[in-house]
Amino acid sequence: EDFMGDSRPISEYLLDESATGMSIRRELAGPLLQAFLKIVFMDNFVHCDLHPGNILVRKTESSPSTLNSWWDNVVWSDDGRNNADVESYTIAFLDAGIVTTL
Repeated sequence: EDFMGDSRPISEYLLDESATGMSIRRELAGPLLQAFLKIVFMDNFVHCDLHPGNILVRKTESSPSTLNSWWDNVVWSDDGRNNADVESYTIAFLDAGIVTTL
């Protein structure tokens, strides 16, 4: 949590039912799914206490030099824009005290 000081719990985004809130939730869905699939299938790591209180979100600026820049070229948003054209988010999973491997 100390390294994500300017982040917000994902539960705050889930409570916002406004049009802006729904748009942000759609934008968060891709990075959240990508992070979850990566830790399970690439890192062979399963977080056994994953709930909205253990997920933090921070807005970040996209950079073509990031490790995930290849994903930006593959995944497109609902309105046809490349994901590099929208705000990006950093997802942090907290409290990995209960974990297992596959």
